[in-house]
Formats: sequence, structure tokens, C-alpha cells
Amino acid sequence: MAQAEKKDKKAVNVVSKIPSTAAKIPVQEYAKMVKEQQAKASATAAAKTVEAPKEGGAGVAGARPWTAEEQTLLENAMRAVDKSVEDRWDQIAARVPGRTRKEVIARVKDLKQKLAVSPKE
Repeated sequence: MAQAEKKDKKAVNVVSKIPSTAAKIPVQEYAKMVKEQQAKASATAAAKTVEAPKEGGAGVAGARPWTAEEQTLLENAMRAVDKSVEDRWDQIAARVPGRTRKEVIARVKDLKQKLAVSPKE
């Protein structure tokens, strides 16, 4: 069998697998549907993360965003470790797995700045 004939058979096989409803959707509508699905996926992913600080050690390019779980661990650690403890930031960082002392400090500074700037209700 010639190569051209093989390609034609493959094309027929692929076309036969497309549901009959797919051929009835105009390209613009299909593109709109794809964009909506991508937007939903992005929104879902964004809901699972907390914004990373823009300045400081953790805000550098390539830094991963803080998850809601990490944020909760950070808040609980800050409540649990007394301010008078000498190595407080090291102890707090130890309670947030995967985060360094520098990242923890940068996160707290960033959140304090955001709270100071945000309008009070």
C-alpha cells in the first residue's frame, strides 16, 4: 500500500471518531467554549493558592505561591511561638514545611504592608 493511501485511511479513521455534534458547532463558538473552560480551570487553580509576596526573598522570580494550607500553618505558628523567643522565625519556619526562614519573614512583611495599605471598613 502506498504512503498516500495510508495517510488517507488514517484521516478517515480520525474523522469517523469525531462525534456528530462536533461538526455542527461553528469554530467561533468552539473557541469561546475552550476559553471559558480554560478560565474556569485558571480560577480553580487560583482559588487553591494564596498570592506570593512581590518583594523580598520569596518574591523573586521562580518563587512558588503560598497555598492556603501553608498560610494557615504560618498563622498558627505565629500564634504559638512567643515574640520573646530568641529564634522565633526559625521556629515558625520549622512549623511551615517547605518554607525557609527568609520566605516566612518576607511573607509576613508583605501581608503587613498589604494590611496597612488596604482601606479599613
